[in-house]
Amino acid sequence: MDNTPKWTFYLFYIIITTFAFLYILFPSEAAKKYIAYNLKKSNPDLSININNVKPTFPPGLQLKGVSLFHLKDLLFGSEDIKVKPALISFFKPPVTFVYKGRGYQGTFNGDLYLKGNVPQTQFVVDFRMNHIQISEIPAVHWLSDYKISGFLNGKSTFDSSKGETGILDAKLQLSEGKIKLLASKYNIETLNFQNIEGDVEINMPKINIKRSQINGEQVSGSITGELIINAPFSQSGLNISGTVIPHASFLKELSKVFPVESFLSKKSGGMGFSFKIEGTLEKPKFSLL
Repeated sequence: MDNTPKWTFYLFYIIITTFAFLYILFPSEAAKKYIAYNLKKSNPDLSININNVKPTFPPGLQLKGVSLFHLKDLLFGSEDIKVKPALISFFKPPVTFVYKGRGYQGTFNGDLYLKGNVPQTQFVVDFRMNHIQISEIPAVHWLSDYKISGFLNGKSTFDSSKGETGILDAKLQLSEGKIKLLASKYNIETLNFQNIEGDVEINMPKINIKRSQINGEQVSGSITGELIINAPFSQSGLNISGTVIPHASFLKELSKVFPVESFLSKKSGGMGFSFKIEGTLEKPKFSLL
């Protein structure tokens, strides 16, 4: 009598039972501590909270309720992140993991590369964003006193082996952007932008705006320069320059309280102007060029 069907059943039963026990008995607390320890080891200023960790199939991990902190400030959170090893890393280095997650009305995904066996593990993270609502990101609230909203798309790469604390390069695009001014003596409550694109490099404590292009309903223009992060954040230094081209609707509102058209034509010979911002975030010094 052929026992193949019976042995096949037993084999599948053992496999399924094994995975069930691994899932139920998975050491979630140990996994959370391991992830938090290695993140802290790579950058002492960063910490992470994870509500729960579970194994997934194909082999990987699902992280629920993830919160990333810089010192005590919440930078970014996610409802869930799924991480699994890349198949190619089983055959040749570097060790690579792929991940994807959800948060702030959008999604994100990317790759994590571990670089060699060194005393302090070095890594490269590729991060791609799709339709992330910037107004819901906690870091935006403590980085700016203005209410900023819009959908963020783009990609960034962080390399922990560069600079003293790692360098992040990002190409970002913000669509349907709005900046709500908390107070305005010019009777303009909100600035609307169809699209903002920019290239940014972060090498703490310096944030370098290498390129930016702004296209808006009220104003268009470009900005370059740098922000030097200090503590407290309001004392961070500014060295930013750019050009602004006000549009007709913006000039119409502004001209009700300020003779802007004649001023701009005298200053630059046209309807646009160049400017520079120095000083600190708390006390910026604005000048026309």
